[in-house]
Amino acid sequence: MRFIILSMGFFFSLSVLGLPTTFPEILEWKKSPIIELENQKVAVLKKNGQLKNAFVVVTANEDEVILKFSGGEVVTIMPRSKVQVPQVSPESGDVGELFIHDGTIRYKAGLESSKLRVKSAFFDLKIPAGVDLFLAVIKKQPSTKLQVISGEMTAQFLDFEKTQKLKAGDGVLFVGEFDGENIKYDFLLNSRKAPHGVLGPLEKFDFESFTRAEKIKHDEVKKKLEAKKKAELIRQKKQKAYEDSFLCREPFGQRDQCYWQIEKEQCFRFRCNVSGQWGAKTERPMDKSQCHPEPHVGECDY
Repeated sequence: MRFIILSMGFFFSLSVLGLPTTFPEILEWKKSPIIELENQKVAVLKKNGQLKNAFVVVTANEDEVILKFSGGEVVTIMPRSKVQVPQVSPESGDVGELFIHDGTIRYKAGLESSKLRVKSAFFDLKIPAGVDLFLAVIKKQPSTKLQVISGEMTAQFLDFEKTQKLKAGDGVLFVGEFDGENIKYDFLLNSRKAPHGVLGPLEKFDFESFTRAEKIKHDEVKKKLEAKKKAELIRQKKQKAYEDSFLCREPFGQRDQCYWQIEKEQCFRFRCNVSGQWGAKTERPMDKSQCHPEPHVGECDY
């Protein structure tokens, strides 16, 4: 079977470079991924929102979501995927297991050894510190594939007799077998099991194209952030110039203009004086065309 390069349709976010959080945290999302909590409740998608209970993430054709875990691990759940976190520690927020039912994730390990194990019907992996990789489970096939972006690790498929060492740019495909509707295993002593199937040879994916594509996405995000920052600075500058054009403030007005406002069911008029203060407070007849609960600025009526 020909090895298939994983989709690179993830999105990059500068926010993933922050410090580790306590509870699993929502960093970014695209379109409308579903995060289902216990009792079939659905989590509100909120930037930096914390997930304090077990949850399942389900993504459709264009959905993606980036989560961050207590050890600094960053997981991007790609389109058409189902991933489960069966337990979250209520005390520490630590997660011991991330189970891939179907689909693809990108897993970026933290800089230190992790408590988090990545599992599926084919593997139970403790990803070494510093490793960045794609893990995919194709439930219908059934098969799984791993591609390492950076770092080194050993791919092991439960207790299957063969393993494969992987480094940056390497990938491997394991094709399993069905036993009816379920994946077929050999059950061994001490509760061990090995999936039936074939471990393919070491494959290379287009690592250079991948890194170029990632750099382009990184540069695009950076460019958009810089453009947004520049636009905000221009807006602030224009706003300041507008505010500075007035002699009086709160509300804005020019010299010898007046404003009217209702206070305790009475109408009062104030005049903008030469020192830039609203003064000369004078009670006026209740005229609804001028007196409002909010200040109304206009030419003085004298």
